[in-house]
Amino acid sequence: MNSNWMFSIKSGLIAAILVVAAPQPATATLVVDRGLPTANLNSAAGANRSNVAWDFNPPETYISGDDFTLSNPGGTLSRWKIDHIRTWAIAGNAADVPPFDLGDRYDTISLYIGADGAAGTNIGRVKTASILAGGHATDNADIVITPITYSNGADYQGSSGSFIQIWQIDFFNLGVFDPGTLMFAVDGVGPLDKNWFNHASHAALSGSPQDGADNRMRWYSGAATDASISLGGFWDSKPTSAGGDGGWDKSSDHNIQVFATAVPEPTTLLLLGFGLVGLGTTRRRRRNRAR
Repeated sequence: MNSNWMFSIKSGLIAAILVVAAPQPATATLVVDRGLPTANLNSAAGANRSNVAWDFNPPETYISGDDFTLSNPGGTLSRWKIDHIRTWAIAGNAADVPPFDLGDRYDTISLYIGADGAAGTNIGRVKTASILAGGHATDNADIVITPITYSNGADYQGSSGSFIQIWQIDFFNLGVFDPGTLMFAVDGVGPLDKNWFNHASHAALSGSPQDGADNRMRWYSGAATDASISLGGFWDSKPTSAGGDGGWDKSSDHNIQVFATAVPEPTTLLLLGFGLVGLGTTRRRRRNRAR
C-alpha cells in the first residue's frame, strides 16, 4: 500500500478524532450559589438581620474577601472553565436625584482569584477595568455592572438607617481552574472614595442557598490597582466576646455565585485521541488481512 496514501488516511483520521474528542460547547451552570439573601433584610429584621457589607480601614491597604469551593466533576471532566463570577457591592444613596453612579466615585475595579493557601499566599488579578465617569459602564466588556435591588424590591439599609444602592458585578471569561478551594476578592478604588464595601450575609438567616458558607471570611493586603494581593488570614465578624474578631453581632460570608462548565484535562484529550488512532489503525489492519 502506498505510504503517502496511508499517511493521508492517518492524518485525516487524527483530524477527525480531534474534532470528536474536543469538548463540545456547553452552557455554563451555577456551580456555587451563595447569592444575595432573600429573608431578614435590613433593620426591620431586628436581631435576625441577615445582610451586611464589609471593607477595612485604612482603604487601599486591606481588602475584605472570602473563598469558594469547586467540587470534582468526576470522570474525564476534571477541571472547571469558569464562565463568570457574580458578586455584589453597595455604594451611593439609593434615593439620589439624579441617580448616583459608580463612575462618580470609583475609577478602578478588580477581581482576584487564587488557589487556597496559608497566610502570605499571593493571588493574582484575573480581571480589571476602569469604571467610566458619569455612569457604571466599564472599559472591559468582561466586567458588567448593574444597579439592582433585593428580590423584594428593597435597597440595602446602612447602619445609619439610610438606603444604599446595591451593585451587581459580573466578571466573565475567567479561565480554567482545578477543583478545590479558591480564594477571591473584589476591590474598587477611586479619587473620591477608597472604601469598597462587598455584600455579605449570615447564612442561617439568609433564606437563600449559601453554598460553602462557613461563618468566616478572609482579608488580604493590597488594593484594586495591584497586580496581586496577599492573604492576611481569616476573620469572623461575630463579637470578640463570642470568640470572633468583631465588627457585627453575628458571623457572615461574602455573597458570590459561580457559573462554570466542566472540561477535561488537555492531556486527557490527547490520550483519548491517540487511543482512537490506535483503534482505527488496528481495525484497518484487520480489514487488510481479510482481503
